[in-house]
Amino acid sequence: MVTMFVWLISGCAFVTAAFFLPGKSQELWPNINAAGMAALVYLIVLLTHTMRRPFSARTRAFTWIVFALVTLSQLVAWTTMYTQSHLQRTSLGKIRNQITDGLQFSLMHDILLEILKTYHRQSSSKRASFKEIFYQLHPKDSVGSNLCYFPPFHDPTKIYVVSLSDTSIVLIS
Repeated sequence: MVTMFVWLISGCAFVTAAFFLPGKSQELWPNINAAGMAALVYLIVLLTHTMRRPFSARTRAFTWIVFALVTLSQLVAWTTMYTQSHLQRTSLGKIRNQITDGLQFSLMHDILLEILKTYHRQSSSKRASFKEIFYQLHPKDSVGSNLCYFPPFHDPTKIYVVSLSDTSIVLIS
């Protein structure tokens, strides 16, 4: 009974030490891989120690074959999970970029549409230019300023005023 606890505690300590051995990083896969290899070595040592005589050769062979099949299936599952997690990370980066591009386009569209709405609501006798309307709607902004004002915890979306004239407004994002 005591031997069983010694094997259990030593196995947990061995795998835990292997997990923390690669160090701290944002990427957990090196730590998980090290812990998995340590668990495999521990299980091989435990199985070698446990499956000795008085067990028959047939029982030992059957146990090792089952162990090899289970280990192989776990290896396939492990590599699939590793590949999928990296693929998802790449895909999420692409999706995030597409969302950011859509957000920037939408914000630029809203800014310019508001200026056009104001321009077309004016009476036809006395019309202000695009430049004048821009300064009415954005009195603090000028050429070179950023039109997006998000709190610091959001992604920095930047829309800059490139040029202002009586007939055009050019923004870049």
